[in-house]
Amino acid sequence: MFAYESLRSDGPALGATVLRRLALVVTAIGTLAACQQQPPPPQVVEVPVEVEVPVEVPVEVPRCGLPTLRAGAQFSVEAWAVPDPEYHVGEPLSLQMRVGAASYVNVFHVSTSCKVTRLLHNQTVVPAEIVDFPLAGSGIEMVVKPPAGDEAFYFIATREKIDVLAPADVLGPGGITSLDLSPAEFYTRIDQATGRINPNDLSMTTLRTSVVGN
Repeated sequence: MFAYESLRSDGPALGATVLRRLALVVTAIGTLAACQQQPPPPQVVEVPVEVEVPVEVPVEVPRCGLPTLRAGAQFSVEAWAVPDPEYHVGEPLSLQMRVGAASYVNVFHVSTSCKVTRLLHNQTVVPAEIVDFPLAGSGIEMVVKPPAGDEAFYFIATREKIDVLAPADVLGPGGITSLDLSPAEFYTRIDQATGRINPNDLSMTTLRTSVVGN
C-alpha cells in the first residue's frame, strides 16, 4: 500500500523520468544505427609512380696516338694553319704549305674521331711557293666537324712520286678519300714507305691542330 501510494503521489515525476530515459535510449539507438549505416571512410593507397629522369651520358672522345713525324736532310716541307691551329666546329678548314725543293706532296689527316683521310696525292709543288689547302680553284671546302679534341696533318714531300698506301687501303677515288686504316696501321704504312726512300729525297712534317666545340 505504501508503495502504491508513493507511486500515486510521485506518478507524474516518475513518468517524466521514465520518458526522458526512454528518449535517451532511443536517441542512442538511433545514433548507433546511423553510425552503422554510414559507409566506411575511403582507403588511401599510395601507389609508387616511376618518373623517368633524363641522365646525361658523357660522350667519350676517342684518344688517338698523334706522333710527331719529321724528316728532311736536304730540303724542308713546312705547313701551318690559317689563321691559327685552333678551329671551331662548323668553321672552314684552311691550311698552307711550302717546300724547299721541287717535290711531290702527299697530305694525310688523322681526325679527332680517329678517322684517317688522304687529302693530297702526289701533288706537284714548286720551291718557295705557298700552296693553299684546299687547293685554289678546286671547288672543295672542308668544314670542321665534332668531336672536339686534337688532330694532326702529315705532310710528306718527296722528289719522286710515291705510294704510301696499298690499293685496299683506299675507300674512294680522287685525292681526298677516307682510308680503311686505323691510326696505328696508317703510321706503319708511313714508316714502311719512307723507309724505302733516300733520306736526301724526303722531307716530312706534322701539323697539330685542335677542334673546339661540340
